[in-house]
Amino acid sequence: MLTPPLPPPPDIDKQVMRLKKVLDHLVHTWPVPRSQPPTDPPDDGAQDSVDAADGKADLD
Repeated sequence: MLTPPLPPPPDIDKQVMRLKKVLDHLVHTWPVPRSQPPTDPPDDGAQDSVDAADGKADLD
């Protein structure tokens, strides 16, 4: 049983250039987070518990 011939290898340079263009576009268009201190204390997850009766998270 013969296997079909493999497709030609992709042009890596073209793929790299395409990725560089996409990343360059994202770097220039992605919203920059503001440097403000967080208003909420960091969440350590201690208060998040799951109620075994209904399986819903208790977020009080």
